[in-house]
Amino acid sequence: MSSPVSINSKVLYDVENYGSGMTPFYTNLALWVGGLILVSILKQEVDKDETISRFTPTTAYFGRWMLFVVVGLIQGFIVCIGDLLLLKVQCVHPVAFVCAGMLCSFVYVNLIYAMALTFKHIGKALAVVLVILQIPGSSGTYPIEMTPVFFQRLHPLLPFSYGIGSMRECIAGFYKNNYAKDLLTLLLFLLLAFFIGLVLRPLLMNLNHLFDKRLAETDLMLGETATGELSRPQLTLMMKTMMQDEDGRADFIQRANRFEKRYPKLIRTGFILILVIPLIFLLLMFGLESKIVYLTLWIISLIVLAVYLICVEYIHDKTSRQLSYIHLSEEEFLKKVKEGKDE
Repeated sequence: MSSPVSINSKVLYDVENYGSGMTPFYTNLALWVGGLILVSILKQEVDKDETISRFTPTTAYFGRWMLFVVVGLIQGFIVCIGDLLLLKVQCVHPVAFVCAGMLCSFVYVNLIYAMALTFKHIGKALAVVLVILQIPGSSGTYPIEMTPVFFQRLHPLLPFSYGIGSMRECIAGFYKNNYAKDLLTLLLFLLLAFFIGLVLRPLLMNLNHLFDKRLAETDLMLGETATGELSRPQLTLMMKTMMQDEDGRADFIQRANRFEKRYPKLIRTGFILILVIPLIFLLLMFGLESKIVYLTLWIISLIVLAVYLICVEYIHDKTSRQLSYIHLSEEEFLKKVKEGKDE
């Protein structure tokens, strides 16, 4: 009567120990951090020399891209082989595990390289923010159902979710076609990386040049400058300025002078807001229950105010350059274009 029911248990997809169960998470984390270290120690911009004096932004992107992805693939191979041979983690499909690790490293390096090259220091900061979000949001340590709703909604949008899922299939055994499905979904982030690096980067080259110039003026931070050749947006700006008639020039000069008078106040207001508003959300986050909500608002406020300051500074720089172009003669204009192409 003490045991009226006899239970026979059959374990499916058994994981031998805790370390093997955590291997996918820590392996993906190591691969992402390795990508961050790559963009920190290797240059992203390509320099001109006597042998190669002319190239397009796309050519420069893929030229440096080959170096990063080769190092990334080697990194993925070494990390996964170390898991198998040195740590001796459980793995039902070791070859598939190594292939998954190399593909994860390939995609992560592409994303980090594209963000760092396109957005410079902001891109590197975004890569750090992404890894912070992926630690709780990828279900690497706990089932995603046990996390707050914010991370449950974020889970399908994170590359870690699919990298960890594919490695778990290799460790405990395949279930249907989940392994291939996770890796194919992970490749979609490769398209995002190419969009950032090949589409957004040419549009932001003038803004990046402004950032590099401002960083160089501080004498404290390092900034990589892109090719010295006049970019298409800069050349278009010069042409647009030179083609204006006298009335258009007078109207532009009036508007530019009006903006320049407001510029110090706009910058000062932005810096005050970036100190006060995030501080309010930070205090609310520690004082009230909805911590995730206020944490999200804190991050959004920082991003919005930073974008505001960037836009104001970019308009100021663009206006200053237009004012310098507007007084050029036709001969001086052609000489400046020729000097930009010969740099």
